[in-house]
Order: sequence, then C-alpha cells, then structure tokens
Amino acid sequence: MKKKIVIIIGICLLLFISVIHHYQQHYHVNKDDCTLIIPTEKKQDIINELNRIKPKIKEVIDQDSLDGYRLGNGIASLSPQGIQKIITILKETNSCIHDEQGYYNLSHNQVFYDFYNDYKNHKESSFVYYQIMQSGNIQRQEFVYQNEHCYILESYIDFVQNNECDVTGYEIEQLSFDEYGYFSFHYIYPEIMRDYGGIEYQYIKITPIDSVFRNYNRQYIQPIGYYCQNLFTINWNQKNINDLYFPDLFEYIYALRYDTPFYGTQYPLGESYIRYINENDFENLICQYFQITPQKLRQCQGYCQQKRSYEYNELSCIESKWETPEIFSEIVDAKEENHILTLTVHAMGYEDGYSLAFTHIVKILKKDNGDFYYLSNTIPESPHNQIPDYQIRQSCH
Repeated sequence: MKKKIVIIIGICLLLFISVIHHYQQHYHVNKDDCTLIIPTEKKQDIINELNRIKPKIKEVIDQDSLDGYRLGNGIASLSPQGIQKIITILKETNSCIHDEQGYYNLSHNQVFYDFYNDYKNHKESSFVYYQIMQSGNIQRQEFVYQNEHCYILESYIDFVQNNECDVTGYEIEQLSFDEYGYFSFHYIYPEIMRDYGGIEYQYIKITPIDSVFRNYNRQYIQPIGYYCQNLFTINWNQKNINDLYFPDLFEYIYALRYDTPFYGTQYPLGESYIRYINENDFENLICQYFQITPQKLRQCQGYCQQKRSYEYNELSCIESKWETPEIFSEIVDAKEENHILTLTVHAMGYEDGYSLAFTHIVKILKKDNGDFYYLSNTIPESPHNQIPDYQIRQSCH
C-alpha cells in the first residue's frame, strides 16, 4: 500500500514538474485581460538584449545634433546621420529596423520574409522589429508563431523617463502581407482597450519606397494628413479653391512651414474657445502655399470683418493631433513638367482594418526659391473609397 502511495506521489510530482516546465517554455494568454504570459527565460533574454544596446544608443543621442524632421510636433528629433548610427547598432541583433521619421526603408527585410514564409507553411518561427522613434527612444516588437498561434512581445527603451525595460505581449491574428507591400495584423484585445483608444490593427511597410517619393511625402503630404481639414479629402482646383476651409487648415500649414505645432496662445481668446488670428498673419502664411489673394481669402468662410481676423477653434478637433486610428499617406508616383509636380498618393487605412482607403492626385507648383503652391486635389471615383468625415469647426457667417 505504501509503495502504491509513493508511486502515486511520484507521478503527481512528475505531472506538476511537467506542467511548470510547459508554462516556463510556452506562451499563454491571461483570460482576464488578454495579456500574454511570457516564459521567464524569454523575457529575461529580451531585457538583457535591450540593456546591452541601451548605452550605445544613448551615446549616439548625446552626440547627435537633434535637428531632424520633427513630425510637426516640435520634439527634438534625431538627424538622419544619428538614425543611421543607431541602425548600425541594431543590425547586430539581426532584426528588421525602421525609423519613425521615415528617412530610410526597412533594414534587413529578408528577416521578415523568412518568418512569413515559415508562418505560411505552418512552421514555428519568429522575427524582431525595431523602430527608432524621433527622440531616439527604441520600440522593440517580436513576432512569434508557435503551436498554430501568433504572439507579439513588446518592449521599449525610454531615454526620457529612463524606466527599467519590461516586456509585455498579446496574441495576434489576421497576419497578412499584401500587394501594397505591408505586413499587417490584428491584436486580440479586451473590449476595454478599444474603449480607451487601443489600436486594434497595426502595420509595417516591408517593401522599399523610392527615396524621392519618401522626401516628397515628408515635404508635401504627411504634415497635412487627412483629419479635421479638407485639403486632400475633396476635389478642388483654382476655380473652386474657396471650397477649402482655411481656418481649419491653418494649423497644419503652420506645422508644415515650421515643423512645430501651432498653439495660438498669442492671439485673443473669445467665446467657445475661439481664437482670432489677425488677418495679416493668417493671410501671409496661407498665401505662401495657395494661389489666392488676401481679398479673395476674406470672401471665404471663417473671416470676421468686424475683428479683421480669422476664427481658429482650438478645441473642436483636438484629436486631430493624435487621431487614432489613422489614415496615412504613401506616394506611389511622381511626375514633373514645367515646374508642376503631380503626385499620386495612396491613403492607407491599415489601422482601420483595411489597406487602401482611397487614392488622390495632388498638383503642386514648385517655385524657384524652393517654396511651392498647392494647385489642386483630385480623388478618382471608386466604390471602395473610404474618405474621413469632415465638418468645418466654426464660421462667423
């Protein structure tokens, strides 16, 4: 009898050890909040990797001029040279590498192709994707395909807060690599994450973009975008230019010009958080980018003759600076003739769960001094177009 009890206890211990070993070597989803339970050894390996590269990257940031493209938000940003130095450091990890500012194509994209080929053939695999943020902070994502499930492990190096590195994760699904060259996927989130603005769908551009197209995007399209103004979301030309609502567009043109946000605190504040931008300041900026006279501009909506100012509603579309999900631009063709640049632009909607939202064609007149005018925007008709809704914020008429 005692011998049987010893055998049973031994079997139970073996089963217990087997279960512990299983949990230590495999990923499991916490049913309460959908977060991923990551094997301890794996988590420690990632933390060790981040701690190893952290001082090298910090040295680059400390020595960099920090005069790169600021994405219109005014944050001191890495120079292209600084980004390239960090890419060199990260290449030691055999990972795919992108930069948030969009100076360079994805480095080591073969790492992704190997993973995706394994995934399509139901072979367990993984790959690591690093994104260099404009400030020099580093985002690390590791994609794991194991036991017919896909997971994402996320970690971050924050040089501003200088927090200890940690690793979190979720299960993901709907992995896709499409004809536009994007890898996209869907987070399996709890409902509350959606309520608090969690982005369910994410994407990575895998195939290269022509360097000229990337520069055009950064110079002409990306600073404006598709939200809370209608520059790229309606058909317009010089004949119906007054269909553009310039007061809503002003802050984006300001960011385009100065690569920093427009706050408007230097202008008087009226009722309902309306600020009044004096006509000279407003017209001087807008007329730099559009072939419109101050006289015609004053005939458009938003001009208040009584105050000799234009209305700027700083609160009615506050989410415009942090819009999620976000449609983003990619230039796919560019032609120039007689100083007129014609850009064909794909407005991509991966964060909304689809690929191409719509296509638009922008004509730009390049001036000899390097400045330019927006001449027109044309959206080819398609039953598949998904154009963001827009309503003007305020009008004194």
